[in-house]
Amino acid sequence: MKKIAFPLAENNTVEEHFGHCQKYLIASVDNNVVKNKEIITIEGGCACKSNLVEIFKNNNVNVLIVNSIGENAISIFNYYGIEVFKGCKGNIDELIESYLNKKLKDSNVTCSHHDNCNHS
Repeated sequence: MKKIAFPLAENNTVEEHFGHCQKYLIASVDNNVVKNKEIITIEGGCACKSNLVEIFKNNNVNVLIVNSIGENAISIFNYYGIEVFKGCKGNIDELIESYLNKKLKDSNVTCSHHDNCNHS
């Protein structure tokens, strides 16, 4: 089973800034069919001040699909075996479909001003 995580904004869309997000949707996929969706909320403000990597690993997340994210965060997720797709915007269900059909493209663009967590 594959588990895909998304920073969750309103209307089932991807939150623009990964590091500012407090809610995440985790979709469980088996044989290219979404079996379950779960929303988790993190405590402590932004993602960089949380134990999000641990939460994702405990939930067996393999893939993270985001819009903007810093290089440091990408390196940490990759170290723990979580593949990161950057530059993804819009409806989460459509992004899941693109991923499952191998049409989702990684923009290879990172958000450099999030590398040092200095936002509140």
